[in-house]
Amino acid sequence: MNKRKNQKVKLPKESPFKKSLTNGKKNSLGNYLVLIIAWMTVILGSITSFYTWQDSQTGFTVMDLFYFSRQSNLLALIVVIFSFTKMKKKPLYNYLSFIALIDLLINALFFNYFLEDKNKYYPVNSRYVYYLFYYLEYIIMPIVFSVFYAKNKQKKLKWKEIWLVATHPLIYFVIYYLVKQQNFQDIFISPDDKKHLSLMFAKIIFVFLFLSSGMIFMQNKKMNKCLKSILFFLIFLIIYLTTYGFYDWKHAQEEMVDSQTVGAFIAPLSPFASKKLSDIVDKKDLGKDDYIIELGGGSGNVTQYILERYGQDLKLAVIEYSPAFVKLLKQRFPEKDYPNVKIIQGDAVNLIDLLQDKNIDINKIKGIVSTLPLSLFNDENMAKLNKDLSEIMTKNKGIKFKEYRFKCLLKEIHRIDGTTSEKDIHLVDNFIIPIDIYTLKS
Repeated sequence: MNKRKNQKVKLPKESPFKKSLTNGKKNSLGNYLVLIIAWMTVILGSITSFYTWQDSQTGFTVMDLFYFSRQSNLLALIVVIFSFTKMKKKPLYNYLSFIALIDLLINALFFNYFLEDKNKYYPVNSRYVYYLFYYLEYIIMPIVFSVFYAKNKQKKLKWKEIWLVATHPLIYFVIYYLVKQQNFQDIFISPDDKKHLSLMFAKIIFVFLFLSSGMIFMQNKKMNKCLKSILFFLIFLIIYLTTYGFYDWKHAQEEMVDSQTVGAFIAPLSPFASKKLSDIVDKKDLGKDDYIIELGGGSGNVTQYILERYGQDLKLAVIEYSPAFVKLLKQRFPEKDYPNVKIIQGDAVNLIDLLQDKNIDINKIKGIVSTLPLSLFNDENMAKLNKDLSEIMTKNKGIKFKEYRFKCLLKEIHRIDGTTSEKDIHLVDNFIIPIDIYTLKS
């Protein structure tokens, strides 16, 4: 009896994860918050991937369910889970933490602009639910994980270990190539980028090495927080500017010279938003004499997606007010390569007159895509534009009109007599700017 009393009762051994959850000294409340956010990001990402796969009719593969963004968030979740276990003390944890950090930052600042991702069109009608999905994946998670990485005092990496950062993107691109093969160029969203694969991969290598080097430098160099913050900002700014192509810089240049006419932000409409805007009509519904009209061609950012979608033989009329942009459009889409594309200089307020001067039959128009800065239009010009649009829309059965508006500049919904509206598309443009794409039909 006494022996039994003196014997220690053996309790079931707790798992390292469960034990760490009960030990508040080892893991701060902040780590639990990061864990919750990481779980939310991965779960919501999986749900949207599933719905996108269900809604897609053609061209969707298993690889499309696991884009780089989804993989990066999953890796970050694994790292956060490891922080509650004995894995935290192993070198592998340090390497995975650094790789996850670089992946999340690159995905938000760089790949978000370049890489095709069918999952970015979230299957929800609510604007605010969409914003939650987007900002959670591309803004909140990278910021939260960066703070997590800094607070958990990771072991400093050596310069010779920088190659480890390239392992995940290298594996991703190799697998994508093996799955897609002949359609490998479709990994990029922009038609221009698909034509210059060498340049694109040179940019990718530069960005990964530049960000990784900057992070390792700041880890190993003692400096005050203010200087470190400035260095962070400069690194992120350079990476963001790397997303600009030749025509993006031309757009920015013209915007700074004549902002009252161009009316957009310095950055042109993002590739993802431009591609969505270009989807104006089913290709099978276009006859050989039918036209698509683009109002406000700018530097050709949307134009390239229209031509990619419908082919170089498409009859397309692009109306642009700025002489500098008209010259740029003619250089970008030369007549010898695009014989049916008409670049028309003029004010879209005189829409019907401009079209008739170029012998374009307004009864043969199937779609109108607009990137006009309507916030700069006075009431008189707005009424005249709407009158011409209404006349064209009522004369063409099944025609659609599509435009985008920045939510921060939206004063009122654009309405055209004789049309009804379809479901709005909610997007986030150029990293953080909410926009809506509106579609009107006759």
